[in-house]
Amino acid sequence: MRNTVPIMDLNNPDELIRANGAAEAAHTNRLREEVSDYTQMIEQLRDLYDRNSELVQKLQFMNRSQADEMRLLLQENNDRISEKLASLQGLDTQALQDSVTAAVNSSGDSVRDALAEGLRQTQDHAAQLSQQSDDFNHKENVRVYRNIQASMISELGKQTVELKEQIDALQTLVKPDPAETLMRKVTFGLLAAVLAIQLLEGVGLLSLFLSMR
Repeated sequence: MRNTVPIMDLNNPDELIRANGAAEAAHTNRLREEVSDYTQMIEQLRDLYDRNSELVQKLQFMNRSQADEMRLLLQENNDRISEKLASLQGLDTQALQDSVTAAVNSSGDSVRDALAEGLRQTQDHAAQLSQQSDDFNHKENVRVYRNIQASMISELGKQTVELKEQIDALQTLVKPDPAETLMRKVTFGLLAAVLAIQLLEGVGLLSLFLSMR
């Protein structure tokens, strides 16, 4: 690649002058461009400052407006509170207190009456349950005693039949003898007496059962 930069003759004063003039011109142009850039930046900063100032003024105005609105709202609320307090002070506090006391006393009487009625109903219900329990126990005892009585009578009947069969069998095996016949009669009488006593005991149990009804 060939070098296109012209070669300056340092021994030629005219060329040195021209070279210095060109360098000064380039430096001057560069300074002008920088000054132009700085000027634009200053204008932009000034514009931003103006816009910020305007925004600050708007914010201050809004704050003052909102503050005024808040003060107005607080004043209205204070006025309403003062009116309520004045109306409350104008009431007959003693009459209001008497009314509240009467309402509380009436409510207390109602509560006491309700509790007393509930207690009475509970006691009545408990008495009914106790009576029902007694009746149930009595019926169960009656049923048990009846079962015992029926079982004893049935068993006594079976024993009576068995004893009679044994006596009849002995009478057929033993020859007739007046002494033995008398002994057998005595024995049979004793057995009959024992059976009678057992039957009386059974009847006594029944009487005891009947007395419980």
